[in-house]
Amino acid sequence: MSSIRVRRAGLYYFTAQLLSYLITVLYTIYVARALPKLDYGLYGYILSLWMAVDVFKTGYNFWAGRMMARGKKCLKTLMIANLIVSLPTATALLMLIYRQPGIYGDAFIMVSILSVIYIIISYLYGSLVRTTAMLRPHLLGIDPILNSILKIIVGIPLINYLGLTGALITLVIGNLIVSIALFRINREDIEDKIDFSLVREWTKGAWYPILLSLANVLLINIQLIVLGWMEAVNQLPSYNMAFRASRFIQFAGAISIALVPALLKGRDPEKSIYNVLDLMLLVAIPVTMGLIVYPKEVVYLFGWNKYTDAQIPLIILATSTFISLFNLVGRRSIIGLGDVDADYTIDVKRLVRSEMMKLVVSLYISLALEALAIIFLYGNYGNVGLAFSHLIASATLFVLIGIKTVKMVEKRLLLNRIGKYLLATAIAIASIYYIPKYRSLYIGFSAIIALVVYVVVIYLIDEDTRKLVKKIRDEVSLRL
Repeated sequence: MSSIRVRRAGLYYFTAQLLSYLITVLYTIYVARALPKLDYGLYGYILSLWMAVDVFKTGYNFWAGRMMARGKKCLKTLMIANLIVSLPTATALLMLIYRQPGIYGDAFIMVSILSVIYIIISYLYGSLVRTTAMLRPHLLGIDPILNSILKIIVGIPLINYLGLTGALITLVIGNLIVSIALFRINREDIEDKIDFSLVREWTKGAWYPILLSLANVLLINIQLIVLGWMEAVNQLPSYNMAFRASRFIQFAGAISIALVPALLKGRDPEKSIYNVLDLMLLVAIPVTMGLIVYPKEVVYLFGWNKYTDAQIPLIILATSTFISLFNLVGRRSIIGLGDVDADYTIDVKRLVRSEMMKLVVSLYISLALEALAIIFLYGNYGNVGLAFSHLIASATLFVLIGIKTVKMVEKRLLLNRIGKYLLATAIAIASIYYIPKYRSLYIGFSAIIALVVYVVVIYLIDEDTRKLVKKIRDEVSLRL
């Protein structure tokens, strides 16, 4: 693929991610407000369970993607393999749910049915997303855009009528419709017959992406899983609210990584790392500072007075999520595995000795410390202790991985940019200081004013930002 097509694909994906982000912010707030408090906590627990059992699809997707990059058609084989894996996975999830019938109340049957359907569709959906990413990256933006639109058109009415069940149905419908759309796009890559020799080959190395994905999911979601498993229904809602709000910072990573291919020319690794990190900080610094300085207002925006005890956990989780951005770039900067061999075989010995294997070890060290912190802190400090356990894990991973990111870029240049972002953020926060924030309308108005001020100040004081805007404008003009 030419560099022009890569940049255009990145620009399309960036635009889709940006629109999806804006819709997701509003939808996340709506769900927190619309659902009863206990149902909202249960919603967070169910999503965490779904994410945890969803990781097994990565075992085949990881290696199939590498084969597709070498020109191998294996979509039908991948879909069948994932479908086979989804059945025992859905059964295991159903058994977990059946161990806690009391926590789900009247929604027990529907949660059980929807969980099974979601997992099966998700595994097929994962095959199609992987194929699109490898063969048609310029169409990858269909996923976030369709899902976002469905949240508005389908999700809001369903939540109004069915509550928690409606919120879960929305996720199932979203994956189903996107899967149908992606299948139509990729159906020409359906091979004539299923090649079980490929499945056997993928199975040799499937344990690696599964371990990697499981560590990533647990590092983020283990607190919600623990609260749900302990049936701490009174603690779940506020922690879930703080967790969802803090995740807004993580979108900075997705947006910047999506934007960089559209703007970079050349393949200098250090330049790529710096650009990704710089774009992350451009978005993440004002979002993080807003959550830390105005936790009371953010909590009010999510649910009026339903989640008042989420303020301190929100501050801690915002700090933790900001640190995790460095870890995210650090993971992407680690030297990865080479492609599968020319005959589509996987070298397990090379895998075990790879830098990527060291990444897995680092993730599980952080996860082990996080689990220990939960044991010692939750009993005495509740949700605040859970938030601190998240911070401990992020800080540990920064020492092991994230700090490598900082070492690979020019310190003076990076600190100079961070200083400018902090200055613009301080001016933006000062500009809304006297605006009352005791109503949702005022909070939203304040956020828009602060965003405008931040963008204007950065544009005026930072030449690199002006260059970035010019590159984006040139790319858009090229397409128009």
